[in-house]
Amino acid sequence: MKNKLLIPMLLLILTGVMATSGYRAGLLYQSPTANTYPTQVHPGDEGVFLEVELTNNFNFPYENVTTRLEPQGPFKGIKTENFISDIRPNGQKSMFYKVNIDSNAEPGEYLLNHYMTYSYTEYDEDGEQGTYTIEVKKTVAVEIYFSEKLDLASVGLTEREILPNEETQLLIKVKNTGSVPVSDVIVSYAGLTTTATIITAAGASSATTINFLPLESTKKTIPSIQPDQEIEISFLLRALRNTEIKAYELPVTVTYGDQTLTDSAVVNVKGKPDVRLAGLQNDESLIFQGQAFSVSVQLENIGTGDAKSVKAKIISDNISGIKTAYIGTIDVEDTGTAIFDLKDYNPGNHELTIEITYEDMYGNEQPPFQFKTEYSIYERPPDYSGVFILVGVVLIIIYLIYRRWKKKKELEQLVN
Repeated sequence: MKNKLLIPMLLLILTGVMATSGYRAGLLYQSPTANTYPTQVHPGDEGVFLEVELTNNFNFPYENVTTRLEPQGPFKGIKTENFISDIRPNGQKSMFYKVNIDSNAEPGEYLLNHYMTYSYTEYDEDGEQGTYTIEVKKTVAVEIYFSEKLDLASVGLTEREILPNEETQLLIKVKNTGSVPVSDVIVSYAGLTTTATIITAAGASSATTINFLPLESTKKTIPSIQPDQEIEISFLLRALRNTEIKAYELPVTVTYGDQTLTDSAVVNVKGKPDVRLAGLQNDESLIFQGQAFSVSVQLENIGTGDAKSVKAKIISDNISGIKTAYIGTIDVEDTGTAIFDLKDYNPGNHELTIEITYEDMYGNEQPPFQFKTEYSIYERPPDYSGVFILVGVVLIIIYLIYRRWKKKKELEQLVN
């Protein structure tokens, strides 16, 4: 019986010793400092994992092991409790916790209270079973380091949509969210070229197309950024005249120390049609009243985008015929033709006004333009064809009468 009383008393003594000196009966910490993931944690870090390693150095198992971490100071708990059914003799277990660290935390070592409750079963010399529960409180150390930490606050463009041969400015904001100055920050961007694989009978080869022209260096160095300071860096670039019409990603990279931050901006290169008059032709050099004639209008697109829904329309009133011609789409560096079949019954000099309308490749109407051409209508000359026919008929009749008269005279002479 004395042994039965002695064991709980010893356990209580050991528990008290462990709570003050860092040790307890049976279940020990591998290290008084918690392991952290990542290895170094800094002010403002979120989702930090803390690992507390436990070892059972007794020859009987510990059961129903419950642990709890008490976040204090700059630590805010996300996951603070654990349960393990048992830790076998000489076994090891890791207890994981998850915390956030306040962005205003001062670097240094912090002690967090760690509570542990577990039980074990033991038999005395008489073979009687006893179950004992131990409650322990200890502190574990967590180190917060000075932080060199930058954030890409924003990446943008002054113009997200540009035309070939137009410029835009890439704007990058970098902020020091750490607790110490950061030196030698390098900011750069890419995406100026496109590399395509070309397959021919001779094999595969690659071709690089330059899409954007940098108007200054594509890499800049910031000597130092102070804590809580935000710095904006800009790069000026221009889309080339032959840049393909599509969206382009401009990857941005910020490097400092052994850290790299990446982001990107997207610029949309849009095509803009530019339709001009290329030629105007009349198929008749001499046009009389009411005579059908044709006017041919040739247009060319010298822009950077296809021209859609191209129409030519005659807006003069003193002429008749089909006055609207639908040309359709005129591709970049291509031509289109409109032909009008017309009639004018008014003699004299006239002016013909033609209006051209079209849309860009996105369905936006473009400013229409007009041009004029002159033509002349002549009066028809008198038609003498009927007179000529009548004269011919009269001559034929006279000829026939003459032959008949002549034949009659010849008969009379024979009779006489």
